[in-house]
Amino acid sequence: MTQPSTNPTDHTLSWLHLTGPGQHRAVVEGLNQITLLWTDSDLSIPIDWPVFDTEKDGKSKNDQLPQMFETARQGGLKPDGVLWD
Repeated sequence: MTQPSTNPTDHTLSWLHLTGPGQHRAVVEGLNQITLLWTDSDLSIPIDWPVFDTEKDGKSKNDQLPQMFETARQGGLKPDGVLWD
């Protein structure tokens, strides 16, 4: 798998979008990925990790959340609670 570029001026990947601030303390092109993570405080397991592209599919990361929960439910997870940031 190709590693994402950390060069803020690298425009070679079309699925990168303006995001930030982060590592470079500025708006840079980055991957718009959100992660649904299960944890018991000792162990953390990613359950779903879609890349969202609002310009392409019209869905924000908030629009992605119900589908992510459905993926987790279909996988048999029944959480006691959910935190969303």
